[in-house]
Formats: sequence, C-alpha cells, structure tokens
Amino acid sequence: MHEKDVFHILKSFREDRDQQEMDKLLSLPKTSFHRLESGYKKFYLNDFLEFSRKLGVEKRLDRCFKKSIGVSILEKNESQVLDEFFDLYGEPKMDFVEEDLKMSSSTWWRLKKHKTSISLSDFFTLTKYQSGKFSNFMAEFAQEFLKDRFANAKFYEYLNFVSANPEFGILSAALDIERKRDLDLSTHLNQLTGVSKERIESLIHEILKLGYGKISEDGNLVLFHEKLDFRQNHVDYSWHFGRYVLQRALVANDQNFMRRSYLIKAISPKAKNEIINLQIQFYKDLTSIIELDKEEDLDQVLLLSVVSLVAKQ
Repeated sequence: MHEKDVFHILKSFREDRDQQEMDKLLSLPKTSFHRLESGYKKFYLNDFLEFSRKLGVEKRLDRCFKKSIGVSILEKNESQVLDEFFDLYGEPKMDFVEEDLKMSSSTWWRLKKHKTSISLSDFFTLTKYQSGKFSNFMAEFAQEFLKDRFANAKFYEYLNFVSANPEFGILSAALDIERKRDLDLSTHLNQLTGVSKERIESLIHEILKLGYGKISEDGNLVLFHEKLDFRQNHVDYSWHFGRYVLQRALVANDQNFMRRSYLIKAISPKAKNEIINLQIQFYKDLTSIIELDKEEDLDQVLLLSVVSLVAKQ
C-alpha cells in the first residue's frame, strides 16, 4: 500500500549517490540497494532504523516521528518502536491484520512476540489505520528531508499566489457548485461567495495568465494546479503546501495533535441540497465578516481551511 512512500524515503536516503555507493556505505551485498529501491526486495522497519543510524539521519527522523506520531525511534530497534506504538495507540483488530496487512493470526502473534519482522510499508499501513497520523509523518518527513528539493520556481509562484489571495480558496470551493445556465461565471461566484465581481474577474485573469486553470467549453473555470510538474520533488505538493502556510501563518503552535479527518456518509438528495445551501450562506457570511473587520483592530492571523462538498454519483 505504501510502496511509493518507501521508495521516496530510500531515494532521500540515497541523495545524489548511486546505488553501488549505497551498497558500500551500508555494508550491503552488491545490487541490494537497487533491489530495495526497485521494490524487488522488502524493506523492513529494522532496515529503516539501521540505515538511518549508518547514514547519520537518525536524530532528524526521530524528530519527524515524535512530532507526528508521538513515538521515538532514537537508539531503538523494531521491537521497541512497535511496543511504544502499541502502548500509545493499542492494537488493531484482527480483521485489519488479516485483510490489510495480509498476516495470519499466528504471524501477528509472532510479530508481537518479536519473533518476526514487519516491512516498512506495512508499518506505515498500521500507523495510518491505528493512529490516523501517517500523513502527519510524511508532512514532517517532507519538511525535514525534501525541503531543498522544492526549488521549483513554479511551485513557489503558486504558493505565493494562494497566500497573497485568500479569496482563491473560497472561489475554488465554490466552483464545485453547479451554476444556473443564465448566469455568467463571475456573477455565479459573486452570489455564492460575496466576493465582488471585479475581484473575481481579476483573480480569474491571474489564474489563466499564470497557468493554474483554463475556461472550459461550457464557460466554467477548471483549475489544474495539482497537475503542475512537482514530481521531481518525490512528494505530494499538498503536504508541503500545508506546512508552508502554517509556518507563515503561525508564530508558535503545538501541532503534535493536529489531525485531518474526513466524513463520508450516505445522504439523501434533500440533505445534500440543505448542506449546499448552508455552504452558500457560509461563504457569503464569511466574506462579509472579513470585509467589515476594522483594520485598526487586526492583531491575529486566521488560517482557514475551506471544505467543499463532493457528491459521488
């Protein structure tokens, strides 16, 4: 399930060295690192801990683990890390063990008794299921190990644009709501959000000029900022974007217990329409409050996450 994440971690361990250098550096048999990086050979949690020590990055990884999951890996082996994890979050249900980890009850028993090992990919799956904090870990990892790879000018151009134009988030969420045929795009967005038509048209002009979207044949604005080429960074740009915004917006904040969650539930068409109407009113009220705020009273930063409703057909 998390093979790509394991690849990114191995790639970050290797940096600019070739795979043969890694074999020598880690005292591995020839072609071992190539097999690990290619996914032909399993990369175990114990290997991960040992490599981090040999490469001198154990303390940096420990910071990532402690900030995101609350578990320390410093000078610990796999058994100690698992024990600390289970003490903190408890053990998963056997349904998860058998269906997601593909482990029999006997293999799971042996793992708990430290008679067998767990792959790093399976450990990440366990972390995601049991703690809900795997994405937090990858965000910390990206910040700690991949920060220097975000030299992509287009990437920072986009981040600065979003940061400088807070209405962008509200507009992008409002685009999910179908508009009436007799309304042009800027009028539709104005009615939904309360942002002035002039400001909306100016933002759309900038979005098109910078290449973050296009106008479709039916006259809708289609955003495709997620398709900007950040693949060389080896990480989902949204993790780095979240960290970027938080660092700029917050002077000091304990983020150890921050957790993203999603509510997915079957609802009736009536409930869906009521929710959309609430969203529309929310956008209007929110814009009004911000615009009426007195400049002389400004002394705090608001970090707002706008959630859009997506109905699966």
